[in-house]
Amino acid sequence: MLDGNTSDTSFVWSSFNSSIRPSLLTVGPYDRYNLSGEALRYLQDKHEKASQILQQKQDAQLMRQIVISSVLCFVSLTLNIVSAVAVRFINGAMVSNHMLFLNLCLSNVLVSLAYFMQTVSKVMFEWSAFSIKVIFFTWILSYAFFVMFYCASAFTLLAFAVTRYLAIYKPMIYTEVATKKKVIVYLCLVWLASFLISIPGACLFFTKSDKCDIWNYIWPSFLVVTIIVIICLYVSICRYLRNRSARWCRQLRMDENRQALVTTLILMVSLIISLVPYFVFKFLRYHHGESLSYIYYNAFTYVPYINFILDPIIFGLRTRNIRIGYARMLYKLAGGNGSKWNRFHFTRLSSHASLRSRDSDSSVKTLSSSNGKSSTYV
Repeated sequence: MLDGNTSDTSFVWSSFNSSIRPSLLTVGPYDRYNLSGEALRYLQDKHEKASQILQQKQDAQLMRQIVISSVLCFVSLTLNIVSAVAVRFINGAMVSNHMLFLNLCLSNVLVSLAYFMQTVSKVMFEWSAFSIKVIFFTWILSYAFFVMFYCASAFTLLAFAVTRYLAIYKPMIYTEVATKKKVIVYLCLVWLASFLISIPGACLFFTKSDKCDIWNYIWPSFLVVTIIVIICLYVSICRYLRNRSARWCRQLRMDENRQALVTTLILMVSLIISLVPYFVFKFLRYHHGESLSYIYYNAFTYVPYINFILDPIIFGLRTRNIRIGYARMLYKLAGGNGSKWNRFHFTRLSSHASLRSRDSDSSVKTLSSSNGKSSTYV
């Protein structure tokens, strides 16, 4: 042991007892020199203070990450659940778009929870809050569910694009395909495909091979293929609408399918904006180690929440029936009477329909006079 009164006493690092942390014994070139007890105590104090400061910074970073993730997850859950409830307040039978929107909200709720549990498992590991077995199972399951629900969300957007394509390009086929039973069958296939894609994520339960990491590079390709298919559908639809507009010029009013098409396009752009930076930076972090971890855990780790939050906002604000469901829900929550709301809404619809009818008649007259003969457009 060291004597505090013998400051001139020297000793060798290799003979120092185990009271010093092992990391201090590997400081570097100092282990070749003899240091006084006072100098060693000074270095030990500096090392302990640096370790405490580093631990405090790590704890602050983890706390900030869990707080921000909790807030974003709560916002995502609230918006998607409220949007799903708003569909319940829409009058009339549930159509295919409503069912797809409900599935989109459900997948966003589940993927938000799964992604939040990934953050929780990381914090549990850093703080050693639970056994390593519990942390391991939490991380593996949350990541597998994240893949499953993320794919379900992307495939739902693909369903939106396909229905818009059929409604504009093949309206007769659309009436046959967009039935309630067939939409339910398609949604079941969506969840089955998402489940099959996520199964390889559980390979770490059975083996510790590095081959399991290959799956991290494979499953995002399904999302990329989905996005490419959606883009191809949009390109063909836009060409068709442009040719139709040139042929029919200023006919009547723009088809409502065009509004729905733009809505789905915005949803896809939101998916791309949140998907591409997140996975690109994540793959870079795999190859560059801890050099990019600070940027990842303080910025890009929150990017997926943006997509989960924007989906119900975009679809709700741009879809007329969903807006009506929001208004009717708020009206009832405020204590309003349902019959009064129906009479008020019917009056608004009647006035809006009459205005549209007058605009349509004037458009037909304009087209007839410009062509020199009467024309009828359907």
